[in-house]
Amino acid sequence: MQHIFSLSINKKPGIIIRAALIFERRGFDIDFMEISGEDSSGLNKMIIRATGDSSKVVQIEKQLEKLIDVVKAKYISSELATDNKLQLESKPALLKAV
Repeated sequence: MQHIFSLSINKKPGIIIRAALIFERRGFDIDFMEISGEDSSGLNKMIIRATGDSSKVVQIEKQLEKLIDVVKAKYISSELATDNKLQLESKPALLKAV
């Protein structure tokens, strides 16, 4: 099943690979990853859509929040991720979810 996560991050070297490794260690495949530019607070937004076991979603969210450069991690939904017509670029509410 596909899942969407939204993160507020300090864009520092290595943050992308550290986040990706959390998913990889739990058997998830990342289908989509996008990092937007800085907002007014100086943070970047990272959107990750991944496929994996629903029972591990809470664990992934907690592990992402433990990363030093992640300010906030939020699981958005699995229902939005399975919508084949989903265009994250056209859903500004998703980018503001965190």
